[in-house]
Amino acid sequence: FELQLDLSLYVDVIICDYNYLFDPLVYFRRYFDNDASRMLALIDEAHNLVDRGRDMYSASLDSASFEKARKAVRKLDHKKYKNASKRIAKLFNELKENSPIGETVLTNFDAKIIRAMEAYLLATQDINRNHHAYVDEDFRQFFLDINRFLKIYEFVDDSFTLYVTNTNDKIVKISIFCLDPSRHLARSLGQVKGRILFSATLSPHEYYVDIIGGRKEDPVLLLPSPFEADNLLLMIAPTVSIKYKNRADTYKVVAEYIENFVSHKMGNYLIYAPSHAYLAELVEHLNFPDDYDVFVQLREMDDLDKERFLERFQLNPSKTTIGIVVVGGVFGEGIDLVEDRLIGVAVIGVGLPQIGFERDLIRDYFNKRGQKGYEYAYVNPGMNRVMQAVGRVIRSEKDRGMALLIDDRFLNARYRDLFKHEWSHYDVVISPEDMALSIASFWKKA
Repeated sequence: FELQLDLSLYVDVIICDYNYLFDPLVYFRRYFDNDASRMLALIDEAHNLVDRGRDMYSASLDSASFEKARKAVRKLDHKKYKNASKRIAKLFNELKENSPIGETVLTNFDAKIIRAMEAYLLATQDINRNHHAYVDEDFRQFFLDINRFLKIYEFVDDSFTLYVTNTNDKIVKISIFCLDPSRHLARSLGQVKGRILFSATLSPHEYYVDIIGGRKEDPVLLLPSPFEADNLLLMIAPTVSIKYKNRADTYKVVAEYIENFVSHKMGNYLIYAPSHAYLAELVEHLNFPDDYDVFVQLREMDDLDKERFLERFQLNPSKTTIGIVVVGGVFGEGIDLVEDRLIGVAVIGVGLPQIGFERDLIRDYFNKRGQKGYEYAYVNPGMNRVMQAVGRVIRSEKDRGMALLIDDRFLNARYRDLFKHEWSHYDVVISPEDMALSIASFWKKA
């Protein structure tokens, strides 16, 4: 890695992950601690910078990781470490005793907590330098975690929330959560001479300009798709509500839509479910012919598992292959199944992130700023997942394919307006059988 860094000084173009420009701990210091005003930054898939930015400016520490680190050096006689670890143990114990089960926002963050962490960091640095034999992966990881926590704490302002998570299994966690990464991303982008941020799914662009550190006066270029609109048959099924409270009543009718959708043309299809739980229930209701190959995404899949899954979608297929996956998951973007390796995608629901504590914090933060908090926390990220999923179908000028969006909210202006520029040519299908004419006419033109 060090050799790559040295060689980078002699090249014209560096291709790297976001964190080498934006992460406050691992950015390229040799470039951005000095004058970077001659550099240009091209930021691909810029929609991902929202969550990545939050992650890069968030940090957490938990009591379980601390106990593992302390166990690693229990036989080492190191007075400073023992004293420092006692202070950290006391901190976790106090948080455990004084916090109810669940998440609790910390309105006052005592300076003694930071001093205890700084003392622990100094002691662990000495052990890392002088007592290598005791340093295992658990010890090293907690050292990195506490170093990150202290670094991120330096940035804390009103765009952050500090909170404690107290669980029933005796584990307590303290977190710094970045609600709005825009000013930090803007600071990094401001170091270079020019920056171009681009993606096929930056809608609504006002939201992305705001949340990834742009300015109102920054030029925005909206380009139509380079692919023929007639190459994509987009259908919306608005008679089904996939809202969480209604989901238990939708499995049967959604299964009928999916079965009908894939029955008209042999080929490869991806079905995007709103969650793993919904996927598991839906699979029980689907009834495909015996000669179909059906593969289901697992909760845990590494890169090799993902590669093997996608290898089943072959060119010039001799049978229908169906992959049932989760929207926003590992098959949500970054896959290229060109030509007839994929001819159809169905998306169930509007892709909203699961309702949760951190998402609600984001919603409340932007509401207080007079902005659309629910859109910022839920709607915009959710519809981006949908657009990314549908974007798997048409990957080249030769591709033709279909997309089916199942949810009544797709015809609600709040959601429809997010894809009005990309997909103005959709058919509304009122029942599973209603798709037949549209699908037959579409493939007849192929």
